[in-house]
Amino acid sequence: MDGTPLTFSFDAGLDHALTRGWAGWIEVARKKGIERTTEWLLRRDETGLDPEELEPLVEAVLESDSPFDRAMAASELAEYVEVDDDAMAAVMWEGVLISGREADDSEVYFEGLSQLAEIESEYGDPQAAAALYVDFLNWSREGEHSTEAESIFSAFDRLSELAEGDGAPAAAAEFGHAQTRFFRFVDGDERRVVSGNWEQSGVPFVVWSD
Repeated sequence: MDGTPLTFSFDAGLDHALTRGWAGWIEVARKKGIERTTEWLLRRDETGLDPEELEPLVEAVLESDSPFDRAMAASELAEYVEVDDDAMAAVMWEGVLISGREADDSEVYFEGLSQLAEIESEYGDPQAAAALYVDFLNWSREGEHSTEAESIFSAFDRLSELAEGDGAPAAAAEFGHAQTRFFRFVDGDERRVVSGNWEQSGVPFVVWSD
């Protein structure tokens, strides 16, 4: 996606890093430092961000040793810039997703992937959006990750919607059947927290193909 504001580039390196996703951007931004990265964001924005609010968020994103704190800062930063800078927002939401996984926090992970999936869907790539939900469902079945049933239900809902919208009714039906099996597994209790392989089959979920 190309969401770079059409202004003179203050730092082409940081602009280019956005096209490489979270891992590529955070590597470059840490080398550039807090002040330059903050100034770069200020110059990308067309509505006038507040530097006093922006700099602490950038600092937490770049320097926090806690994946949870880094995810919270990235989430705030994404919401702060998303109206006028969807490319930056997408990278920040990916950072929330990755940091949530690193922290083994399913709620944070799901928040990041949901926001990122909506961006992918808006850009006309339902299969890329679906892949994020599929990865989450498969992750929740591995090891001892603790996942709220409500998030799993929501993932199935969105997968069915995305498949239907992409002309894949068979895939939508398969996700619907899997959701029904999960409903029985948790006795319909959305507040339940599950861990381990809650799916009867040992087969990973996959995204439909064209």
